[in-house]
Amino acid sequence: MASPFANGNGRRADGRFAPGNKAARGHGSPLGVAVAKLRAELIRAVSAADIRAIALSLKKKARGGDLKAIAILLDRLFGPSMPTDVYEEMAQLKGEIERVTHELAND
Repeated sequence: MASPFANGNGRRADGRFAPGNKAARGHGSPLGVAVAKLRAELIRAVSAADIRAIALSLKKKARGGDLKAIAILLDRLFGPSMPTDVYEEMAQLKGEIERVTHELAND
């Protein structure tokens, strides 16, 4: 089998880096590397028990009527809600698609 670096640039025929290509190592974003290290430290610092305690605290505040806590809890459980105008836009687009489809069918 020919070396993946036979063409001299360390890439496969499709242009992607070939296995063993070291050209891109160490050339990532310095900020991205720093953020990844900080995230790793944060993950190591927070235990499952910590997450549970935080979740229970948030739940207690939400049950007590704290609207911000309610919003955070529901967003984390079900994802952020979509603005109502998005639904209106979707309905308009659906109508437009139906109109164009009807026009194309009649041509």
